[in-house]
Amino acid sequence: MLRTRVLTAAAGLPLLLAALWAGGGVYLAVVAALSAAAFAEAARLLTPAPSRESLTLGLTGVAGWILTVGRGRPAEAAVFVSLYLLVLMSRQVLRHPGVRADETAAVFFGSSYAGLTFAHFAAMRRLPDGLLLTLFVFVLTWAFDITAYFVGVAWGRHKMVPNLSPGKSWEGAAGGALATMAVAAAPWSLPIAPWVRLCSGLLVIVAGQFGDLAESSLKRFRGLKDSGGILPGHGGLLDRFDSLMFAVPAAYYLFLWTVPRATGV
Repeated sequence: MLRTRVLTAAAGLPLLLAALWAGGGVYLAVVAALSAAAFAEAARLLTPAPSRESLTLGLTGVAGWILTVGRGRPAEAAVFVSLYLLVLMSRQVLRHPGVRADETAAVFFGSSYAGLTFAHFAAMRRLPDGLLLTLFVFVLTWAFDITAYFVGVAWGRHKMVPNLSPGKSWEGAAGGALATMAVAAAPWSLPIAPWVRLCSGLLVIVAGQFGDLAESSLKRFRGLKDSGGILPGHGGLLDRFDSLMFAVPAAYYLFLWTVPRATGV
């Protein structure tokens, strides 16, 4: 299993980093593709058998988040979400009782869960020195995930939330937190003060762990171990990106408020 995980990461990570380095439309397209795949998995977790129409509406919502929030256009994002909700609710009203309220809720939540979170990947890349800032958050998150995994396997004794995620331990979380803060305290060449780096580390620890547990709750609700099988050794796309999906938006707003000249959503 570990060998498969490493091989999958070795194949996919360079592609993601290459797109991040390229930026612009290339990175936006990759983020959009990841977001669409994440929505497909989320739809499977939220509803037993989502209809083609629901999937289409959900992907439309994902595209809306990517094209507004991802491109740093908050006014357009507000207009989009208003119109999107109007379309979803009009469909439910006009086609009652053919369209259930829980289906409408699943479409909106799923598209926001996948689209709004991933849109911040693109938004962060647009910040001054966005390439380095995004890479910084990626490394912080990976430091936590990797260290927590190995520390948990070796020394994990006290389960954090056994009913939700049996593999997570307090020992693993503590090891991951120490590794994350050590990376945050390292002398990075970034346009942010040392205290902002440390705050970034704390945000990544809290938000990333919450994102992981949030995705676990969706899987347990459906009685599934993985969100999908697109990534051998890792499970689904959500299984690999769940921490980043919450860590990136949290860090983005910290940078937006603290990085000189930063403008965005």
